[in-house]
Amino acid sequence: AGLDWTFGQAWRRARFDAVAFDGEPVRRDRGPMSDLGVSWVLSAARTLRLELNDVRNRSTTRLYDNQYWQFTVALSSAL
Repeated sequence: AGLDWTFGQAWRRARFDAVAFDGEPVRRDRGPMSDLGVSWVLSAARTLRLELNDVRNRSTTRLYDNQYWQFTVALSSAL
């Protein structure tokens, strides 16, 4: 179909030397990251790209527990 696609996945772990708040355990973060992208060449000068990113973070300090999704639509053109 003339598509180029990419898929990436990673796992991250981090341990911090100090605590953010008194009485909290040492902060440790962990979580997966995923990326999926598809590109269509529309012409010799134009490409359309769709991308979806998902990042999750689990932490011993609840303030840093988070998840975000990002969806991007980009049209690139050569002048």
